[in-house]
Amino acid sequence: PNSVVAESFRQANAQVMREMTAGGHVVLLVVGGLPGSGTTSVVANLGATDAAAGKRVLLIDANFRRPRLPEAIGVAEDGPGLGDLLCGEGTLEDVLVDVGDGLHLLHAGTPSSRVLERLNSPKLDSVLAELRPRYDVILIDAPPAVVAGEAMVLASKADAALLVVRANQEQRGLVARLVRQLSDMRCQLVGILLNRPRGTAGGYLKKNYAAMAEYAKST
Repeated sequence: PNSVVAESFRQANAQVMREMTAGGHVVLLVVGGLPGSGTTSVVANLGATDAAAGKRVLLIDANFRRPRLPEAIGVAEDGPGLGDLLCGEGTLEDVLVDVGDGLHLLHAGTPSSRVLERLNSPKLDSVLAELRPRYDVILIDAPPAVVAGEAMVLASKADAALLVVRANQEQRGLVARLVRQLSDMRCQLVGILLNRPRGTAGGYLKKNYAAMAEYAKST
């Protein structure tokens, strides 16, 4: 909690939640362009930050191809999940996992239930409608948009979207295209999060990180 990474997420989360509150949004889709952008880590850390602030938070793993959210937060991926709900099996009470301290998880579900096409069904709309009144913030971990078409499908169902860009990986043209695509969806693009900048970067970022680290030592 006193690390530079934790402080960076606190600052990023403050800006994201400001946009979410101003728009009256609850459901935030966190999506990257290419594999390895770090959306799962971003979802886990933003969720932990919101839960520490006393909010009711739900994390949804909607990456049916490579679900990683349970592992990231240290929860076993057992039993039914989102895929099972979309198949009409079980209820929310059957699938929601209480992680503790106001944080809940809805994992991807049993492997046989993870049918990609069901993410574009009215059933997902009804599931999100049922979840909205229960939570202050719902964070959805999406698959990378360049390699998985369902990412933009999910963007059409969320209230807002946060684009995660891994430093030195995505090209500017790709980022610009993703921004245009997300801007055309019903969700509001609340911002772009630059993830994993090089530790050797100079100038503004390096000075800020050094100041954060020094301040954390005396906290």
